[in-house]
Amino acid sequence: MKLAGLALLGACGIETNIAQQPIVGGALSNEPAVVALLRRSVSCHPDATPVECTGTLVAPRVVITAAHCVGDAPVNALEVFFGTDVLGTGTRIAVIGGRAHPDWNPQTHANDVAALILASDAPVPPIALAATLPDLTNTDVRLVGYGITTGTGTDVGEQRAGTARVTEATAAELRMVPGPAMSCRGDSGGPALSNNQLVGVTAYGDPACAQFGVAMRADAYMAFFQSVLLEAETLAPRAPFDPAAAFCDLTCANDADCPDETVCFHDRCAYEGLPAGELGGSCSGDGPCQCIALPGGECREFLPCVTEGSSTCRASDPGCGCGTSGGGGWLAPLVAVLALRRRRVR
Repeated sequence: MKLAGLALLGACGIETNIAQQPIVGGALSNEPAVVALLRRSVSCHPDATPVECTGTLVAPRVVITAAHCVGDAPVNALEVFFGTDVLGTGTRIAVIGGRAHPDWNPQTHANDVAALILASDAPVPPIALAATLPDLTNTDVRLVGYGITTGTGTDVGEQRAGTARVTEATAAELRMVPGPAMSCRGDSGGPALSNNQLVGVTAYGDPACAQFGVAMRADAYMAFFQSVLLEAETLAPRAPFDPAAAFCDLTCANDADCPDETVCFHDRCAYEGLPAGELGGSCSGDGPCQCIALPGGECREFLPCVTEGSSTCRASDPGCGCGTSGGGGWLAPLVAVLALRRRRVR
């Protein structure tokens, strides 16, 4: 489960406090269709990419995860990793579409599911979605995730799996206890599997990852998943990403209006989770503007659009994006804020 130090309402109304973790009481695993959800780095000198959550490939270009792993930040700030260890060999594919469930409630955890569309087909076959579930009460499910291995651990990034027991099945949730394994921080969005099918999506649990965990029932959200699956199948090719484009002048109604590598966020085409902006000259990290990495690895100045009155300023106007004071110091706090907006639960 993905929990990042925010107060959550757990069992019996008790507030829990959970941050990011792998399967507690589990073992190293190699489930090819289970992926790590990573935050894409726009830094020209990136550190190791942190694991945000876990997800499950259910179609060649669709990954299911938890809504709190996505939040309301642009989905193209994320990518998925296929492999057993995020610091080892694997395949990374950018997220270019999808969304959290429209009725997700971060306070009550209701409808905590999301579906993401990948930029290209996955290198492995997907896991089947369970369209209907029998009564799973008192049966075992297999949990898989990239989270930490103890309630106080920091060893996120390796795929692990273990068995938990379902104690209660409601119309929308599966409540589990260790059997002996349990999901923890970093496992959010990962699968609960039964008969090689996805039956649940890991959502939340107790802070020690020792008493209980809750997964959203896959069959309760089939209509939502099917809408994203259809969107992925019919997604038309978009215009290629052009670093010289006048993005500050480009408005949008949805992602289809934006070029590759960008999504429609607050009516503007945003690049990799950043606010609307344009790209200046090549850079190495020094200078008044923020230096960011493009898809091919080239580093360019990022010049944010700034709306002043009724007009939107262009990056070519004076300063590092018009109306800014330069120095580039705004970007790191912004990226941190976007990350925190996604970090709600396990």
